[in-house]
Parts: sequence; structure tokens; C-alpha cells
Amino acid sequence: MVVALIAGAGKGNRMKHHPQYIQNKLFINIKGKPIIFYTLNRFEECNLIDEIYLVLDKESIESQEKDIKNFGIKKLKKIIVGGKTRGESVYKGLKEIPRETKFVSIHDGARPFVSKEKIEEVIKGAYDTGASILAIPLFDTLKEIDGNNYIKGTLPREKYVRVQTPQVFKTEIIKEAYEKLGVKEGFKNTDEASLVEKMGHKIKVIWGEASNIKITTPFDLRLAEIIIKEEETWT
Repeated sequence: MVVALIAGAGKGNRMKHHPQYIQNKLFINIKGKPIIFYTLNRFEECNLIDEIYLVLDKESIESQEKDIKNFGIKKLKKIIVGGKTRGESVYKGLKEIPRETKFVSIHDGARPFVSKEKIEEVIKGAYDTGASILAIPLFDTLKEIDGNNYIKGTLPREKYVRVQTPQVFKTEIIKEAYEKLGVKEGFKNTDEASLVEKMGHKIKVIWGEASNIKITTPFDLRLAEIIIKEEETWT
């Protein structure tokens, strides 16, 4: 059994200057539909996903739950109240998924354009080592700077990747990582792979897609409209 756990309890503070700004950016509309609809629909369409669990802030659940249920996402089993940080929200979600769940696919609610093919690839990648993530190569030159914004050196970009989601783990691995490290460190992790790394587990990297953007700023909304338009021409 494979469960998708969608993290969407963030406040979206970097969207404050957008005309559509609301407390949770996932309910900003793009071409007539909220961001979270597109995200949920990708996992709905993936044959390897059995159930979906969505983590939101309490205010969004109170104001948006009825609309979410009208999305027609049949695999969505429960909407869970998140925590103060992304890590805490994921931890709360992990406590709610069924005991028989073998793999958990953890995804940012603000990444609405991951393809179902990549979701399948990263799930299959976790079959080998118990942990797999999506990532893309770096094309920009990386510089290390000091506290005064002076350059200290240049980093070899071929050794680094930009991490995306979903990140897929055997359930026992990710739960152990959160219980032993996540809780202890105050849920400061920005992704799940960082905790699993510290536990000593191998993590397989599956190459992701440039279109799998995380919508963070108003400019990203403009990119999202372009991606949707392009996808419409492909279908």
C-alpha cells in the first residue's frame, strides 16, 4: 500500500504582495482552480497511489474543507490539522496514515505540476533502498559567501542537485527518522531526506522535471499559468 501525504499547512508569507493573497497560498486560483486542486489531481491520476492524506492549517480546513471535498478526489481519505512547521505537519500526518501503509510519498502541496510518471518513478526507486527522492541538476555557478556577503569560494556544481518532491520512504524508515531526530531537533528539517540521511540510510535520486516548480512567489504564479497552457496544448 502506497499513501501520498501532501504537506500544505504553510502560511505563504512571500505571497503577501500578490492581489489574490490569502493566508494559505494553496487556495490561490490559477486559471480558475486553486493550486491544491492541481496537486491532489496528480496523485489521484497515479495508479501506484492508493490513498491521499492532506495536511492543512486549521483555518484553511474550517474555510475550505467543503470546497476540497467537491474537487472529486476519490483517493483523499482525510484532511489533517498541521503544526507550526513543515516538519511537524508531516509528523502529524504520519501518525494518521493506515498501519498497513508500506510506502509514504511525501509531497509539497505547492508543487502542482509533478507528472504521474515521475511519481511512479520515485515510488519504484524506493523499492530498492527504502528511500528515494526527485532532484534536478544545477546549471548556475555556486558561490560560498561569508557573513558580510563576500565570496569565500566556488563550489563544484556537479556534486550538487536541487531537491524536489515527492520523496518516498518505507513507512518504518521515515517514522523512525522523525521519532528519533525530527522530534529531538524541533522539526526544523525542511525536507524528509535530511532526517533519513542522518539515520544512515541510502537514498536513491531520480531525475525530476524543471516543470515541477514550487510555487513560492508571485512570479511563480506566472510560470504556473505558462505550464498549464503548455500542458493544455499537449493533451
